[in-house]
Order: sequence, then structure tokens, then C-alpha cells
Amino acid sequence: MKYLLIGESKGQHADQTTLGDIGNQAPQQGGNPTIRKIGEALNLNTLCSAAIKFGKLGDKEKLLEIIRVGEAINDSGAVDIAVRYFFGKKVIKTAKTGFEKWASEKGFQSQDLYFLPLPQAANMAYHLWEDYDIGVGVAKGGLFLAYLFDLFGLDTKIAEAHAHNTEPTFKWIDEVSPEDFHDKRIVVLERDVVTGNTARIVYEELKKYDPKKIDLVLHNNPGSILSELPEYLHSLYDDIHYPGKFSCLNIDKVLENLENRLNRLYSI
Repeated sequence: MKYLLIGESKGQHADQTTLGDIGNQAPQQGGNPTIRKIGEALNLNTLCSAAIKFGKLGDKEKLLEIIRVGEAINDSGAVDIAVRYFFGKKVIKTAKTGFEKWASEKGFQSQDLYFLPLPQAANMAYHLWEDYDIGVGVAKGGLFLAYLFDLFGLDTKIAEAHAHNTEPTFKWIDEVSPEDFHDKRIVVLERDVVTGNTARIVYEELKKYDPKKIDLVLHNNPGSILSELPEYLHSLYDDIHYPGKFSCLNIDKVLENLENRLNRLYSI
């Protein structure tokens, strides 16, 4: 299979070629090591290989094109690789350091934290944070999403809830008042669900405040790591979001927004 890639513009026109064609031509381009690396990737004729090679070359323009093509043909593996390289190690490291500091201020130690893949989480936060009045991060799995939504500008509160092989428990880590949630649009932030019992406990606690709506955001796609999402959660939460529901076509804007916010806090 060949994938279209937009080449260099010529005058008023853009030259269209294919990954396979570029790979076939590369060995004829002399000793240029960059062209050879691209040729090696493209001769494999897989979008994932091209994403890795262009990522190592730091070619963000080509990574964006790979993301565009990957979205069009539903190649999530290539898209995941491309967005990770597009974000880069520096931004990921800065976000991780900021997350650890933020969590420490709330009483959580670094060894207790889950630092989850940044691009997918940041993409959801970018698209969703303005849709809500307040977020509730469920410790400890939901802390990273809560940090990112908070970073983008959403007021977030942290709670601990447990329901796995124990008597159900719920407690607030942050100070809250009924006014924080009454008639508000609430988003619950969690890593994933197994039985759904923890998500149910959180929902029942928040429902007491008579909010306008309660949505659930998961970092992991249902079925990708654990089982499919329990059906009864759909009857509780107004909407349930996860990375697979969001396009990465605007990932350049996501990164720009994230970098600006990180820079204001940590001077990256």
C-alpha cells in the first residue's frame, strides 16, 4: 500500500508523490545520509517506519503529514508514534517534572504517580477543558489528567475513591463546598475503569450536589488495555470521553498551547 505525501511546493502548485516513490528514488540521491535514512524508512512502505525515521530527523512538517495520512486511513499506531516525536523529549520531561511538583503540593509522592502518555492526554484536555466548570480528578490514576486540565485552565478538585475488593470509600483531598458543584458542568477524570465501581461511587457522590451534567474522561481507550467499558456507566454519565474519540489533526495547536502554559510556569 502507498500513502500520499505532499512534497515541496513548486510555484503555485504542490508536487504529490508517494512514500514508496520517495523510497525508491532515495538510493539514487548520492551519499546524503538524511536522504538515505528517509529512503530506508520509506522502502519499508509502512507509515510507522516513516514516523520513526522522520521523528529521529526532527522533521515536524513531515510528522504532521504522517498524522494526517494516519488519521485518514485509521492507522492509530503510526499516529501515536508521530505525535510522540512531534511533542519531543523536552516538553514531555518538563510536563513530567511539573506534574510531580503539582502532585507533591497535594500530598502525593512521585512513586505513587502514574505519568501517562502526554500527547493523547493533552489532546483531550485541549479539546474539552472549556466545556466544563470544574473537574474532579480521581486519585491516583486520574491525577495526571487532572493536572493537564488544570494546566489548560480548568478548576480541578482531587478526591480519593476505592471500590476494588473493599468497602467503597470516598474522600476529598481538596477543600470543596456544595457551591463548587451545584448546577455546574462537571468532568470526572480517571485513568481507566475495570468494573466501573469506582466511577459509580464518584458519580453518586457528585450527584448529591445537583449538577447540570457529569461527564467522564478516561486516559485509556476502553478495550485497549482492560475490558470494554461497562454498559451501565452510560446510563449514569451524560457522556464518556477517551483518546480514540479525538482527532490529532490539530496536534500542532495542542503543542503550541501546552508549551505556552508550561513556559509561563517553568520557563522551558
